[in-house]
Amino acid sequence: MKNYENINIQGLGRQLKKDRLSANISAEKVAKTLGLTKAMIYRYESGFVTWIPFVTMVRFSKLYNQPISNYVQYVVSGGEK
Repeated sequence: MKNYENINIQGLGRQLKKDRLSANISAEKVAKTLGLTKAMIYRYESGFVTWIPFVTMVRFSKLYNQPISNYVQYVVSGGEK
């Protein structure tokens, strides 16, 4: 059984959006690059999901040229910088 109690999914979504905007990449381009829909990108950024697969977080970090710790911190501690 998975336990999602300590995940700060809204914080993770805000971080993803912040990093995307800082990288000056459109949600459409992110979706195409990662093989996702634009709607899914917005769902991730808005926190309207219960989980983001680790491999997807790695792909975001590479695309945005950000350390994976930017995203993992929300899963491991539920915290925010």
